[in-house]
Order: sequence, then structure tokens, then C-alpha cells
Amino acid sequence: MPKLTRLATFVILSALGLFLYACGDDPVSPPDDTTRPTVVSVSPVDGASFVSVSSDISVTFSEAMNQSSMILSTLNIVPAVTGSISYSNKVLTFDPDSFLLGDTTYTVTVSSSAKDKAGNALASPYIWQFSTDLDNTPPTVVSTSPSADAVNVPVNSTISVKFSEDMEPSAMSSAFQINPSVSGGVSYADSTLIFTPASFLTGDQTYEVTVTMAATDTADNHLASDYVWQFTTLNDTDPPNGAIASPDIDAVIGNSTTIAVSASDETGVEKVVFYIDGAEVVGSDDYTEPYEYTWDASGLDTGSVHEITAEVFDVLGNSTFVDTIEVHYLWRLLISDDDEELIHRDINTVHVRSGGSLLEFRVQTWGGWTVYNSEDNLGILVAIYLDTDQNRATGDTTASDGNPAWEPPGVIGLNDIGAEYRIQIGGNASVGDKDALWSWNGSGWTDQGDVDLFNITTNSNYFEVGVLRNRIGLPDAVDVVAFSFTLFKNPTLPGDPGTYKWDWAPNEGTGHATYVVDGSFSGAPPLSGKRAISTAAPDAVNRPRVVAGPEPFN
Repeated sequence: MPKLTRLATFVILSALGLFLYACGDDPVSPPDDTTRPTVVSVSPVDGASFVSVSSDISVTFSEAMNQSSMILSTLNIVPAVTGSISYSNKVLTFDPDSFLLGDTTYTVTVSSSAKDKAGNALASPYIWQFSTDLDNTPPTVVSTSPSADAVNVPVNSTISVKFSEDMEPSAMSSAFQINPSVSGGVSYADSTLIFTPASFLTGDQTYEVTVTMAATDTADNHLASDYVWQFTTLNDTDPPNGAIASPDIDAVIGNSTTIAVSASDETGVEKVVFYIDGAEVVGSDDYTEPYEYTWDASGLDTGSVHEITAEVFDVLGNSTFVDTIEVHYLWRLLISDDDEELIHRDINTVHVRSGGSLLEFRVQTWGGWTVYNSEDNLGILVAIYLDTDQNRATGDTTASDGNPAWEPPGVIGLNDIGAEYRIQIGGNASVGDKDALWSWNGSGWTDQGDVDLFNITTNSNYFEVGVLRNRIGLPDAVDVVAFSFTLFKNPTLPGDPGTYKWDWAPNEGTGHATYVVDGSFSGAPPLSGKRAISTAAPDAVNRPRVVAGPEPFN
């Protein structure tokens, strides 16, 4: 072959070699790994005897293995042993959950599922044997509960003993002793003996507990000696602690009220039993926190007062009654007048309650009415005067802007308070707005518009009225005087000019009543502004302004 041809051929082959190399198709790359792994060594070694029962079992392979193939099923141990597998640096290690059996021959098989990183498996299972040493080490007590010489131990405690190794469960009952004797049951789990008394231990008692040499491990090794310790129980004769968490004292409650009691005891609370008006509520026992009972109070007398208490029991049977509180059903009595004979249609009672935003009154008179706004004896005129700053030197101190005809002689009236506001219900044409809030401007009264809640019924003797608290300055407390004024005309005498009839409440000589605005009544309607007036006729006898919340007169 001519030199030029040979040179060209060499160049072409060289270029082809470079191209193949650049493409990764190295014609001289090493072949695939097809070599199977082998077991290099094992521990304990094959045929070993007197191996410690605390030993692990390990296998060392000839090369790095596939981690996913190093699982429990890779090793088969007979007799069976539970434990966990780990793998690192070509070594598979089996850690038994407990000591191996003493004086026992174990056969261990490494299955052919063990593979190297290239996926090559062992050529065949690898099998070897070893024999354990005879276990002649006696077990020991590691810890106890209660601990030795413990004091103030709760009487509802269990007693436990932790051993240094697995024990023979059947030997536990006969090995446990307690003095003074206590009936109960012995159980065993996780190297631990547990004694559960059938009843509470005796308080202020020193107990001596013995675990005798009858306790043996699984190799029948006994304790070297009896294990004895003492503890002293708590002398718990003190009653538990408790208090009514809700409702608050003097709260105004609705039809459904949750009574909650906070309770504690160093030994433990067993239950809380609830009482209403001195009588135990059957079925109210609550054994878990929070200790609660939902009371259905519907149907009680409006404004009636009721007592709530509860009895708290600890686990030893010690008990205590929590402080009794009084609550008011739907309304709280503020004013009560007893004189119903001398004054026509005078005030009987004034009830009160407050929600988060609304101050409400429920007024009852001794005499009834046919319509609430009338110029004759068929109607009413009631004014509720409010001293919102509780300063008698400010506001109005008379009932009629100085008109003595409106103030009966000797009656305290508004001289006891300085009223900044009045809520007026009923009246005649000269009075103006029939159900409105008025404010004192320094020399007279100014109509501030309709009240925010008004309920009244025909042929009745009571009404309910409310105003938003922000309309009267959000007071924390108010001094209250109620005034009933009636122009009584004798219907049998045409043209009778009528006779004034009035009543202050509280009555003569008693001054005013004070109400702390606590906002505790949760049943009040959520009002965000003044309610619209009903489209009913002016003399309508049923003009509710509330479109949501409790039913009228509830």
C-alpha cells in the first residue's frame, strides 16, 4: 500500500476513535459487574460456644451491598429472636430486643436475597451456628415506684418493679408481698412487675414491699436476695377545692344556662354534683373537666331569684360544697313597692337587666290599663329617671321642671338624684313622644327620639323598654327613680277635669335604687343601632321594636 494511502487510513481511524470516545462509547471501558457477593465473616463465628446472651449477630460481606436488600427477612434465626437490622460499611448487624436464651444453639441463615449494588445476589444462602453460654446471672431490681422511702404517696397509686432483664411472668405473683396486706392484682410487661390495688391505699400509712427470691428470669435464675423497700402514703383528709366559675354572682340568666365549676384536689377530683335551690339535680354528676351542667330554667317566675351551688368529691370520698351564688331569672328586681291602696295605678315593681349594649327595664303597676297612651284613666304615664354620673348635684332634681303640682308633698322624688336622662312611656297629647328617651339640657328636657326596645300588651299592667347604653354615655352604674303619673277622670261624670294620681318608686323616704351595669345577660338582642318604629296606629297596644332576640316579656 502506498505511504499516502496508509497515512490517510491512519488519520481516518484516529478520527473515528476520537469521535467514539467523545460519544462515550469507549471501546476499552470495563465490563459490567457480574461478580456475586460473598460472606467474608460472621459474629458469633460459626461453631462458637459459650457465646454471651447479650451478643449481637453480624455479617460482613465481600463488597458494598444494596441497602434496600438489608432487611429483617435477610436473616432467619432459629429459635426465633425479635430485633432490628442496621447496615454500614459492608456489615449487616442484628440487635436483639432482649437477651438470647442461655445454653441454646442458634442457626442463622443469610438468604440469597442479599444483593450487592449491581444487583448480584449471594450464590446461595449462607448458614452457620453458634451456642450461647449457660445464663447463670441472677436478675436485679433496677427501680421501683413509689421509690424507696417516698413520702406523701397518693393513695390511688399503683406499685411497680423494674428488673434488669426479662423475667418469668408466672413467678411474679408469688414473688410480690406488701405489708400491711392489700388486695389487688399482679401483672407483668416489659421487664416490669405491676401491682394494682383493688381499692385505694390507706392514708398516712407506711407500707413495706418485698420482691422475694421467687422472682426468676427466663433462664430460671432467681434474685440473689429478697428486695425490700418502704414508702408512706399521704394523709389526705382535706376536702377538695372548688368554686362556681359561671354564671357570675347576681347574673341575670336566660332559659338555658351552663353552670361551670372549677375543682382541684391533690389526690384527684372524682366528680362534681350540682344543686339548685338547695335540691340536688339528679343526673347532673360530671366526672370530667370541665365540670359543667346545662340548666333548663324555662318556666320559672320572671325575676325570681335562685341559688346555685355544687358539691365536689375527691377520689377518697372527701367532699365540700362550693360557695352558693344567687342568680335572677330573665330579670333582676330593682325596685319593689308594697303600697297599692292609696295611690291609683302606682308602681308595683321595676326589674332591670343589661346586655353588652342594651339597658332594659321591666315595669309593673298595681293597676292595669286598656291602652298605654290616653288622656283619661285608660292610659298610663311612667317615667324612669336615670342619674348616669351618680352625682345628685348635676341633672334634674325635680319631676316637672319646677311645677310643684307634679310633686306630691313630702315625697323625695328627684331631690335624691340629679337625673340626666328619662325613659318615658305613655301619656297624652301634651306630653309629646309616647315612648322615647329624653335628656336634661340644663333647664328642661329634650326629646332624643324613640327608645330602642319596647314591648307592651293590651289589658295588661307591665311593659318592657330598653335603650342602647351608648345613648346614655355607657355608664358603669345608674341611680334610678321611677315615677307614675295618671290623670284620672271619672267616666260616669262627663266633663270631669280629672284628678292627678302619682307614685314615686322607691316610695316616700327611701330615695333611689342603684343598678350596676354588668352586661351579664347574654339573651339580649344584638343591637347595633336604634330600631325602626312600627307602622301600627299611634294607639296600637302591641308595638314591639325588636325583630331578633328573646320573645317579648322574656
